[in-house]
This record gives sequence, C-alpha cells and structure tokens, in this order.
Amino acid sequence: MVIDPSIANRFINEYKRFLLSMYQPEGAHDEQKRTIDKLHSARERFIANRGLLDEYMRTLEDGTEPIDRKILLAIKNIEYSRWVYLRDLKSYSIFLKDGGECGFGVLGLTDEISAVTRGPGVLLEAGVFPFDEHYVCDGLIASLVRLGPNIRTSCSESYKIMREAGRFQVNPFQPLTPKSEAPASHRPVGRRDAPVKINRGPDARKQARIDEVFALLDSFSHAHLTPELAGYVRKLWEQIGRKRKYVITGGAKEVWAAAVVYVIARLNFLFDSKSPNYLTADAISAFFGTKKTTMSARAADIEKACAIRTGQEVLCSPDIADALTFVKLSNGMVIPKKMAREAGLI
Repeated sequence: MVIDPSIANRFINEYKRFLLSMYQPEGAHDEQKRTIDKLHSARERFIANRGLLDEYMRTLEDGTEPIDRKILLAIKNIEYSRWVYLRDLKSYSIFLKDGGECGFGVLGLTDEISAVTRGPGVLLEAGVFPFDEHYVCDGLIASLVRLGPNIRTSCSESYKIMREAGRFQVNPFQPLTPKSEAPASHRPVGRRDAPVKINRGPDARKQARIDEVFALLDSFSHAHLTPELAGYVRKLWEQIGRKRKYVITGGAKEVWAAAVVYVIARLNFLFDSKSPNYLTADAISAFFGTKKTTMSARAADIEKACAIRTGQEVLCSPDIADALTFVKLSNGMVIPKKMAREAGLI
C-alpha cells in the first residue's frame, strides 16, 4: 500500500530539499541534529508559514535547479494534523482526523505505514496530501501513541459514522459531497493593443510616467512576448497605476518597466528553461538597460504593494492560476482548483 516508487522518490527528494532549505538552527548544537530531526523542525516552521514555499519556488526560477511543479503543489497542499491510524484494508490505511471531523484512505511513500509505526491502532502526527487519485502520508511521523482496545473500538464506530455521513474519502477526485459554489471565472485579459488611459486627478507627472512605461512595455512585448503574456504585462502596470498611494514617479522608467515584466515572467514560470516562452532575467535587464538586482528589488516591491501571490488570476494563464489556486471541499480538504475542476466539483 504505497505509491509508485518513482513518484515517491520525486516527492522525498523535493520535500527533503525544501525542508532543509527552511531549517533554522536555534542554538550552537542544532547543526549536529540528525537529518530527520531537522526535517521535523523545518516542517513545523512551514506549517506555521505556508508562504515559505512561495519564497522557495522563487529561488528556483533562475533555471539552475529543476522545478517539479506537481510535487511542489503536493507539498503546498499537505494537511498536517493528529490522526488515528485505525487499521489497514487491502488498498489503503484508514486515517481518521483527531476529533472525528473526517477520514481518508492513505498510502505510504516507500514503506507501508504499518512498517513505520509497527502496526496500526496508534495516534500520530503526520502530513497527508492528495496526489493524483490517492491520499499519501508525507512519511514524517511524530508523537506516536499506542491506543488501547476500548479507544480502538470507539474509533471503529467513528469510522462507520464517517463513511455513512460521507466524510471518509479515498479518492480526492471523487468526494461524496461535491462543493456547490463555483468560484468566479477568470476575467479576460485586456488586448495588448487596446488603448488604456488611467486618470487619477491632476497629477500630470504620474500620467506621464504611466504612458512612458506603457510605451516601453509594448516595445518589449512586441519583441519577446506572446499577445497573452503582453496582456498580463499591461494589466499589471494598469493595476499599479491605479494605486493612489503607490508612488511611481520616482526612479527610472526603465526600472519600472523591467520590474513589471519580471513579475509577470515569474508568475508564468517563464524563467523555467522548459517553458515554451522561456525568458531570462538577463534578457529583461539587457533590453531595458537595468541591473538585475535593481530590477528584482523593484519587482519584489511591486508584489508586496499589489499583494500579488503565486497563481494570481488575470496576471497568469488560467492553467497556472487553477493549478496554484486552492479550493476547500466540504470534507475540509483543500485541493488545487484545477484538480477540483477536472473532477467536476466546480
């Protein structure tokens, strides 16, 4: 009752790399800790701040390291909780969320869960995530407590109730209670050649800056971007121009233009060499005649000012937005919108 070995190895390698990059020693002797202890500590830090994964993904965008987006999405979607590992069936292990909220049929990674816990009938802490048609344990098991016979009997009754109520799930694509509310659909991206005028009072300097940066963006888009990507670039600059308290008249117009393109390139994974629209930061900075460090710093400032997140709708392709936007199912599990859409849940 384990997932495919190739998938398990992909997950383990990426999960380990990510967690060790997040590990922060608290004392002089912490670096002497075993790797497994460092992984547990880093996972606690990640659970407390899910935004760390977005930061980690940005570090991979220079193209020097491969990006396994599917595994990174699985990591993003891990649900860390206390679970009752009740017993094994032929195809999966029964995990019940502590408190009786819901339950899942769970697989192990490279080893069956019973081999790690020395049998079922335990209370444990672990991460569980949906991957394709299965739920999988992340393999980092902590706080293991053996359950007595009376508690196991009570948990068996809870399991029956969950199944009858539709709160036990084996396949993420087939929830027993589909979500009824559909999120708002993608708004269409404006045409690149459509005239855009942003009027914000008598500030002529601001309007002049808006116009001259639009001209730079159109020039770059014509040379390097598809019409769809060009639309995202203009949409972001239009959004920036409408922010009343965000000062854009300072600094070189070329830096602003380069930073806007940089943000869109990052959101759409253009820095990934496997992208059909592959683009490098060097190409952006060379076109606008800016330093990469200045461009990157301004891009980070834009993302903060506009509260831009990975998978931001209207600033990246619908496929990327759906893959990186999450919806909560009626059973409490959070899955990518793309997965929910493919399963007919929205």
